[in-house]
Amino acid sequence: MQHEEGSEGGIVAAAFSASGDILVTVEQNSIARWAVQSGRLTGYWSWPNLTAVAVSADGRYALIGSKDNQAVYFDMVQGKMLYVFAHHEKVTSVALSRDGRFALTGSDDWHASLWDLSNGEHLWSKNLEYKIALVALSDDGEYALANAYIGDAHIYATRGEGSLVSRLDEIKMTLVSADFSDDGRLLASGRAAKAIDIWEVSSGKQRETWKPKVKYKVRPDSATILDLKLDTNAKTLISESSTGIGQRWAVN
Repeated sequence: MQHEEGSEGGIVAAAFSASGDILVTVEQNSIARWAVQSGRLTGYWSWPNLTAVAVSADGRYALIGSKDNQAVYFDMVQGKMLYVFAHHEKVTSVALSRDGRFALTGSDDWHASLWDLSNGEHLWSKNLEYKIALVALSDDGEYALANAYIGDAHIYATRGEGSLVSRLDEIKMTLVSADFSDDGRLLASGRAAKAIDIWEVSSGKQRETWKPKVKYKVRPDSATILDLKLDTNAKTLISESSTGIGQRWAVN
């Protein structure tokens, strides 16, 4: 997947639709929509200062984060912006609930904010007292995760004012990837510093932790967990690290 011939850029974010038939890729100054089976480009838009993307379950909408202090909920079929979600600093992470109810945005302004996709209204914001590294939503839209760089990771209930459900039972960690189990009981997370964890959502307790495979055992080898995904029954986990190694894990 490449946006332009001879481009000196590179993909900074990508996301599949729930069924896997649509892929959206983002470079710093453009966004593209692809039909996965054929590899055909079905949409391309020049768009400056992009940072992150999430895709709706049906592959029609994209939530696009940018350095311009906002995230945009964008209809990729009609090619128009539906909502603009404003922050005071650049948006670093975005998420959509699979049920289509909520958008979650995280920013360098220290806030994670939840938005109603039925009308674009702001529902609540949480200040994590530092720049936001990662946000994530459960598929059913009931839970929201927010993590600050080298800081706390909190799980909130999306309903009402966003009450705190739990704080993950470790401080000063930076998360790069996360996935809730389908039933919302477990959270898998990947750290910037070489670790994969399974957490209980209700308590924030760590159930399991693993280190990814490394390529070099005779010298220091860092590995950021770029992405991970729990299977339907949360029995196995797939992870991809920055060392270019994908692994499959059994979840106890």
